[in-house]
Amino acid sequence: MSRTRITNRLGMVKTAADSKKDSKSKEAPVRNLSGFDYDPSKAKNLKRALHNMNVALGTLLAAIKDLSLMRGSEITPDGMLGGRGFVMPFKEIKTRLTESIGHISDITDTIADELTNPKWKLNRREVKEVKREKQDIDETVDEAEETAESIEARKKTTLDPKANQKSTEEIKARMQQQREETPEEVREIDPKDVVDSVEAVAMKRYKDLLEGKTGDKTASALSRQIMANLVKGA
Repeated sequence: MSRTRITNRLGMVKTAADSKKDSKSKEAPVRNLSGFDYDPSKAKNLKRALHNMNVALGTLLAAIKDLSLMRGSEITPDGMLGGRGFVMPFKEIKTRLTESIGHISDITDTIADELTNPKWKLNRREVKEVKREKQDIDETVDEAEETAESIEARKKTTLDPKANQKSTEEIKARMQQQREETPEEVREIDPKDVVDSVEAVAMKRYKDLLEGKTGDKTASALSRQIMANLVKGA
């Protein structure tokens, strides 16, 4: 099954050479297998190569994630990396890594399809291993595509004032909705009313304490002591 290249999904500009290669690949060349003697021992090399490419894809994906955690402005003053002999834009480094995953994925598709040829005489267990390897590769490529797309989306949000404004408007709309869903009696409560009510309760308790209007024996005895002190002071 053909896979849409990551660079195409992200809408990156392709060169004329790339477009030409893509058009040729869609022609699906016909193979001539007549008279070839398949050596099953060579299938082991293909399987090992498939596994190693799977490992390589995982490593490339980890590298892309590492780079996606940083902005170019955090590691380079001019958008470039490198020194004497080789200099490359930071943006191009990430693009090439993403493209590399796409290219390796295309190769793994080809090798996995080749190993399904019955003439290689793989047993059921070996065929299952190839299919499992290919499934792991597909999952890695899907994750790489999601990572690349999230980087692109984050970049647009950062650079596009309209996107930032839209995000702010969405937050305001959610806050307004929450306020409208709050019961009216709760919305009408003034913070000052809460403070006043607390103070009123405290004063009432103090008054009851002085007048002995409490069911607490300790508090009642304390109130009598307070009144006695007040009388003495007077």
